[in-house]
Order: sequence, then structure tokens, then C-alpha cells
Amino acid sequence: MGSEKIMLNVDISVPLHSLALLSSRQVFGDSSKSEPIPNIIADRLQSATRPITDTSSTDLRDYLIVASGDAMLPLKIAIDAQTRDFIEDQKKILSAHLNQKISDSQAVMIILIDFILEYAAAALVNKRVSYLD
Repeated sequence: MGSEKIMLNVDISVPLHSLALLSSRQVFGDSSKSEPIPNIIADRLQSATRPITDTSSTDLRDYLIVASGDAMLPLKIAIDAQTRDFIEDQKKILSAHLNQKISDSQAVMIILIDFILEYAAAALVNKRVSYLD
């Protein structure tokens, strides 16, 4: 009952998907070619360190413009009900923050970008600290 999967259809930009795959491998140590998006969304669900609305609405809109290029990858990802609820909650929060309707694809892209930026920033700080040592 609790393990039923829901198929979510999303369109993700090819470059963003590649960055998500690389970031997922770095963060989770996963060297497989498995789809990284469910793992990333689960990470955001469990351990997001700040609300996504801490990012300005202008920046989020810019991210969506950049990530919504013409090279889109249609994906079907299997998620559980808790993850689906999380995406729906994020859509409502983002809709209010951006004052526009947000699709599943847009919500997932913003979640991916948030994940990538958080871990990229942490990696840069760690690299800088190790450089200073």
C-alpha cells in the first residue's frame, strides 16, 4: 500500500539533467546510470536546509528561462505518494512566490537547480578551505 509508485511525466532540459546526474553521483556516491531525479527529490524532501523561497523570485524565474531551452528530455519517473505530495506543496509555494502557475516540470527543474546549487556551493567552500590549509 505505502510502496505504490506514481508515474510522473516531466520534461527536463538536457543540460540540467546532465548536471543533476553528475551532482547525484558526487553527493550520493552512485556510479550507476540510474535516474537521479527521484533521489534528488527525496533528498530535498528529507534534508533541504532552507526554504526554496529564500531564492529571489527574479532568480527563480531566470533559472526557469535558462533551464527551459529547446533541448528537453521527456522523462517518466516513479515516485511515491509522499514525494508527489512534496512536489504539489512546492508547486503551491513556488506559484505564490513567483505569482504564476507552476507545472510539474517547472517544479522539478527548480528542485533540481536548488539541489545542484546547494551542493556546488558546498563543494566550492570545501575546496577553498582545503586550498587555504
